[in-house]
Amino acid sequence: MPKLHIIRATLIDLPTMKVLRTVDWRVHDAQQYLWPIGGDRVLVHVGSELRLYSPGLRLERRLALEGPLAFASIAPSGSYLAVGIVHERHSEAIHRELAAAENREPEEDVEVKVLGPTLQTIVSIVRSSRSVPPVLTDNGEIRIPTTGQNRWRISEYTWTGQRRVVKQVASTCRPEATSVPPNLLFVTGCDRLSDGKWYQLLKLDGKLVLKGQSTSAQLGHIATATEGSDVFALAISEVAKPLNASSAFYSSDLKQLRVGVYRVDNGKKITAATVTNPLPTVQTFALSPDSRHLAILENDQIVLYPLPQTSRAEGLRSEATVTFYQGSQHQPPNRAAQSCARGQLRGRSVGDSRTADLPRNPHAETQRLLRRFCS
Repeated sequence: MPKLHIIRATLIDLPTMKVLRTVDWRVHDAQQYLWPIGGDRVLVHVGSELRLYSPGLRLERRLALEGPLAFASIAPSGSYLAVGIVHERHSEAIHRELAAAENREPEEDVEVKVLGPTLQTIVSIVRSSRSVPPVLTDNGEIRIPTTGQNRWRISEYTWTGQRRVVKQVASTCRPEATSVPPNLLFVTGCDRLSDGKWYQLLKLDGKLVLKGQSTSAQLGHIATATEGSDVFALAISEVAKPLNASSAFYSSDLKQLRVGVYRVDNGKKITAATVTNPLPTVQTFALSPDSRHLAILENDQIVLYPLPQTSRAEGLRSEATVTFYQGSQHQPPNRAAQSCARGQLRGRSVGDSRTADLPRNPHAETQRLLRRFCS
């Protein structure tokens, strides 16, 4: 079981590199613990509760969890979210026996709560822990049922009871989907002709924005953007040797992380950056809400890159760095300047010597429609 660790969130003013506010979080697992939720707000999993922070890292709401957090899924606009809370079906002794007999975690109950923008519960249902976590759009939920051997149908099921087919795809494994602002869908699947994967970024009308292929030596495909942005970022990690689904993975296998920034309207690459020997950490990069900066975790630093305001592809040069000492788990900023770490922090603006040091509700009708989530 992962040990408790302390995450220090630091809000920094980019023009002056002045530290505006710090907050410490007690995190009990190695899973994702921070989600941008629109309006410069962030959702954070701290201990046995979810916390909602408004701009300025001010605590706005908190929600107690009655069990371990299985997942959190955010609608692209941040207008609502779904969280899964695990409820054990068995005693600890029976749990161990079942895990040993099945060689996997036993099936448990997961309470799925659909929450509004202030973390108020709209609807709650119970699903199996082996069910695919929901993928939310601003109008409903994405489901990907099989339609035959290696064939899958990506569909949006709206809260009004409509089903809209987004696209049919071929994959030798169950495709995985992630919602990306502004109302885009990032889908990955397994190639039929190789050991690699394919990826596509789609609009919900099925229009293709970007597609690509990756080898078995490339993994960890992650796409992200912010609400209202005209660009998105895509990161792909590369390992030193090809891996298959049954291969053991070690952090020393990571060779490089490549992050590309693309236009939402046509998928054209704007720029890219490569990090060698990246840390084996989730959430290693982030875009600023104004699409002017890309933040990337590079070893013991968070490097802030200014993004070119043209569609011409070009390399990135860092504008500022945020360096951590004695740091371990930390989080790229939500506002291109919000970061987490243990220990001391120093920010340096390239071109001068300034530094900053730290010591060690949807409406009633919408509520009714959201209850279709139970179906």
